[in-house]
Amino acid sequence: ARPLAGDADLGAAYIAAVQPKVWSSAARENFVDSVQRMRERVTEYIDPADAPYQVKLGEGGLRDIEFTVQLLQLVHGLTDETLRTRGTLESLDALVAGGYIGRAEATTFADDYRRLRLIEHRLQLRELSRTHLIPRDDDGRRVLARATGLADSAAGIWTLWESIRREVRDIHTRLFYRPLLSAVAALPE
Repeated sequence: ARPLAGDADLGAAYIAAVQPKVWSSAARENFVDSVQRMRERVTEYIDPADAPYQVKLGEGGLRDIEFTVQLLQLVHGLTDETLRTRGTLESLDALVAGGYIGRAEATTFADDYRRLRLIEHRLQLRELSRTHLIPRDDDGRRVLARATGLADSAAGIWTLWESIRREVRDIHTRLFYRPLLSAVAALPE
């Protein structure tokens, strides 16, 4: 969290008061399991017809990266203050520096995160709304391909999207459901 408006000193004092609670949350009983279930509930609420197109909430989307990074931060950040960072990309760098995630996995996550954010932003600019769905038709995909510069055709952007989804989901599954996380979270401070 960070204060966005109002008295800056009051915002800073609030953040200072809340921070210890944030970083001790992983010490709660069944914390890792509850976060894992929370992520699963998010995907359960996606309309099955939208699931293959869902850039933000769907499997292999932005939330898989964010949930993974934030869970690793919370579990290891209880004792490692270098992980107490705000941004996803900054946090990935901190996780690599601390040895909590491999350099190759972090690089893939970071590259895919940037591409997914670009896709999300271009979708929203075209629709002028908070959409997170890849277009279902070739015309919409062709526009997305040109707007992002990530592909030169409707088929190309779809192929890239499917590749990103597979990569992200694979890394997310390996890191987010790692049995060791629950064991580390259960260690005393």
